[in-house]
Amino acid sequence: MRERTRLEKSLGAVREIEQGLEDAVGLIELAEAENDQATLDEAEAELAKVAETAAKKQLESLLSGEADDEEIEPVAGVLSFGGGAAVAR
Repeated sequence: MRERTRLEKSLGAVREIEQGLEDAVGLIELAEAENDQATLDEAEAELAKVAETAAKKQLESLLSGEADDEEIEPVAGVLSFGGGAAVAR
């Protein structure tokens, strides 16, 4: 059930990004047709918001792997991570 909820949330995020892009394209087309700088500025703001949302969701997806649930264990001056990565202290 947790997996389904996570997938539904991810799908919702993709749809939100898609809708934001469609809205921005519509605004750009309108701005070009009307030669309206204010509408073009609004479209650019929408695109910036979409890019920020996409970057946030990308980071969340990178940090949501199965190895992220593993504990970090300090071993003899080295932090050992579940995926085999180690960082010396």
